[in-house]
Formats: sequence, structure tokens, C-alpha cells
Amino acid sequence: MITHELMPVEIPSHHNWGAEKDVQAVMEILGEDWDLPALHFRNLCATWDMSEVLRHALHYYGRDVDPNVQITVPELIDMTETAVRESAPSQEYLERLLDELAACRHAYSEYIRVTAVYSANRDLNWLFPLADLGDWLVSATLWLLEAMVCEHDDFAPCDENLAAIEFGYSQELPEHGPDFRRVFLPKQPGWKKAS
Repeated sequence: MITHELMPVEIPSHHNWGAEKDVQAVMEILGEDWDLPALHFRNLCATWDMSEVLRHALHYYGRDVDPNVQITVPELIDMTETAVRESAPSQEYLERLLDELAACRHAYSEYIRVTAVYSANRDLNWLFPLADLGDWLVSATLWLLEAMVCEHDDFAPCDENLAAIEFGYSQELPEHGPDFRRVFLPKQPGWKKAS
């Protein structure tokens, strides 16, 4: 079984980091020159993708979630973990899926932490932490998707394109953007509360 080494995203200090080093580190990860808004958008798309894969996994386990119900990514992870624990045909299966869900939980908690740091420090303009964060989000999502596909012959991958994965290595917006209300925004009028 593969266990992922869950490391925090490092936000370098101004003392040991510079603009040239920052751009070079981003080029090594993404192969292009990115700007701050594009990286923030890529990460937001990646959280949407994670939400979609988790919803798709829940559907597979017979636990459909109304797309109009506002459920956070951590809640979706918890719901998926419960479904996996109740449906696991073997210990190996259980360990693999729980490992992938732990990676999703880690990546999303890093998203919350890093986004809060950038929000509280408006002059923070390092690109590398956001590129690294995006890699965590996209990787964790793909690991979970791969585990579901490999473990279940009848699991069909998500019907829709995954926004961040499609957008991930290009700064052009995906043709069909995600519905960010389900991932990012506070409660909206008319939305149903999850039961």
C-alpha cells in the first residue's frame, strides 16, 4: 500500500526567498509563467474538482447528495469515509481508500490555511506556495479518483471535465467553469440544508 507523505505547504520568508527563485520554482512545477490571480483561481477550481469527485464517490456508494445542498469539502470527505468504512470488502481496500481520503483532507486543510495566510497578508505575493498547494489539491483528487476506478470495475469517472485538471497547466479558463457556490461561498438564500 502507498502511503502519501503529507507535508505542509511552505510559505517562505522574505529572508530566504526572492522573486527570481519564486518564478523558477513555479516554472519547475507548472512549466509556465503564472500570476497570483491565476494560481488562486487554479486552486479554487481544484477544490471544486475535489468536491465533484467526492460527490461522485458518494453516488457510487448509493449516497446521492443533492447538488443544490451546500456541503463543505470536509463534510463530503467525512461522508465518503463513512461510506467506505461501511462498504469495504477487505482491509487492503479500506486502507487504500482511507489513505486517499486522508490526502484529500490534508490538501483541503492546507488550502484553508494557505488561503487565510494570503488573505491576512495582502502584500504576500509569492507564487510558489500557491503552485505547490495546487499540486496537492490536484494530486489528492486524482489519487482518490484513481483508487475508485482501480478498485471498482463499475465505477465510471466523473462525466464532466474536472476544471482544475483541465485548467491546471494552462492559464486559459475552462470552457465550462465550475459552480463555485458549492465549494466557496457562504450560505445562499434558497439553498437546502444538508440533512
